[in-house]
Formats: sequence, structure tokens, C-alpha cells
Amino acid sequence: MLPTVNIAMLGASGVGKTSFMARLYSRLQEAVCELSIRATKSTVHDELKQLGDAVAHGRFPPGTAFRTDYEFMLLLRGETALRFHWHDYFGQALDRVDTDTQTHALLRDLDTMDALLMFCDADDLRKGRPGIANILAAMSLANAALSATARAISVVIVLTKADLIDAWSVSMLRPLEGLMAGVAAKASLKGAIVPVSCTDAALDVALPLLFVLRCAAKRHVSEQKDAEATADKQSEYWREKSRGFWGFLRAIDDTLSGLPTDAEMAQRCSARAEESRLLRVALEPSAAALTRATSRVVRLKKELTAADYAALLGGVTGIAATHNPSTKTRGVWR
Repeated sequence: MLPTVNIAMLGASGVGKTSFMARLYSRLQEAVCELSIRATKSTVHDELKQLGDAVAHGRFPPGTAFRTDYEFMLLLRGETALRFHWHDYFGQALDRVDTDTQTHALLRDLDTMDALLMFCDADDLRKGRPGIANILAAMSLANAALSATARAISVVIVLTKADLIDAWSVSMLRPLEGLMAGVAAKASLKGAIVPVSCTDAALDVALPLLFVLRCAAKRHVSEQKDAEATADKQSEYWREKSRGFWGFLRAIDDTLSGLPTDAEMAQRCSARAEESRLLRVALEPSAAALTRATSRVVRLKKELTAADYAALLGGVTGIAATHNPSTKTRGVWR
């Protein structure tokens, strides 16, 4: 059975999670490196497709006022390659960490997630507006959850409204330094930072999702490879025990005792090895395609500083100058 990747999406109200989700879905109806996505429910597909098309034309949805769960399939050349479960949290959860029921649900899910998308309003970072307090609250919540878990998790800091940014500066990225450093320092975490735009250009809107799916797919491939090798080793162990005169006597004793024989144990281990091999082989093409699709993503690394990230994101030429979207749609997110 193909694995399911559990993804949480967190950010303050108005940062653009709903618009991102809709635009992402609309964008990935067309293949990127032969990869596309599809909602498991036709009603969700129709809703997100319609909403994504509206966002592309400058018609934006209201902010999310509740927690919503989505189930999707990642398709490679039209065939299911992975399944992923997407948790979309309403932004007000960040204001009521101790009392709100939705927040408690969020904290529980963060302990079982495979990936976390942290949404930050790039225009708030640029202007240093009061909204930056919500960014710091989100960073604090994420840091607390990530530092307390031993799970292998991928984290993407998603910088929304990037079409309003002409150049990335060190001061803009300062509020993110704690989370970036924390993710980069922990071996079990894989991180990236990605500016996105929901305008008609849909700049890099697919990258955050494809990156976390890449991390999950590669992890599952590695796990199945290890499981396959372990099962093969165990199979050989039982096969050796089944041989010769003493193996013959053990088989008689096991049969009389109602226990599986050494030969049967070897067969069971071989079957587990084959199951792991088949799953590994099924996942490898999608892992390779996801790697190609995310080859230029800016990864979070211990040796990088805020100045390095600003340069990597484009400290001289910004998205607004490159794509020049209309003033009607620039930076309008919900």
C-alpha cells in the first residue's frame, strides 16, 4: 500500500493560505516534471479548481474561519504515486494557544505530522507592520513543536505575497532566523524557504508541496530499502537453520508443537522482503521526479546566515520586477 503523507499548514489570518491552496491545486492540474495532484473527492476537486481559477484572475476568497482537512493523490504520469492528507488551520488559532479547541487539535497533529508549511506575509516582513507579531507567534509555536518531536519532518517557510518584494533583505528575514536555525541544526528535520505568488504567473506555488513530498518519498524509499535488507538477512538466517540433520529434527519438533518451521519462517521473511522491494520500486520514480521538480529550492542549512538566504532568494532582482503583475492582483491574499 502506498504511504500517506500528513501535511500541516499554519499561518496567521490574511497571510494567504486559502489562496495558496486554491492556486496550488489549479496549477498542479497541469503536470510539473510529469507530476500532478488530484483530490480524492470530486466535490473538493471542483471547488478548488474553481477557486484556483478565480484567484488567478484576481478574485480572492475570504480567510479560513475553521480547520479543514483535504485528501489528495500525487500522480506521476497520471498514475497514483503517493497519497497526502492536508490540514489547513484557521489563523485565529495562533491567538488562543491555551484555550481554543482548534489550537489543541493543531498541537496534537503537529506531533504526528510528516511535514509543516509555515506561512509568512512577505509584505509584513518588508514593512515591519504589527502583523509581524503573528509571524513571531507562528514561529514560536512551530519551534516548540519541532524541538519536542523526534519524528523525521520536512518544514517549508512559505513567503506569500512575494510579488510585492523587489529585493530580499537581511532585516526582512530576521524574524525567521530562529526557526531557520532550529530546523537546520536538527538532523531529523529537512527545511526550505520558498517565496510564492498567487497571481496569474503562479510563481513557485507548487514548490512547497513538491519539496515536502520529495522528502517523504525519499524517506520511504530509504526505509523500504532498509526493511528489505533486514528481511533478506533474516530469511537467510532461518534458511540456514533449516538445513542439515539438526534442521530436519527442528522441523519435526516445530510441527509437533504447532510452531512455524525454520523453512516457513524463511518464507515469511522472504515475503516481507519482496513486499518492501515492490513498494520501494513503486516509490523510486516519483521520488526521482520530485527531486527534479525541486532542484532549485533554497534549502535550510547550518552554515547559512540571513544574508546568505537573502542573496539566494534574490537580493538584487525581485519577483515584482521580474514578473510585473498588475496592481489589481499584486499581493492580494486571503
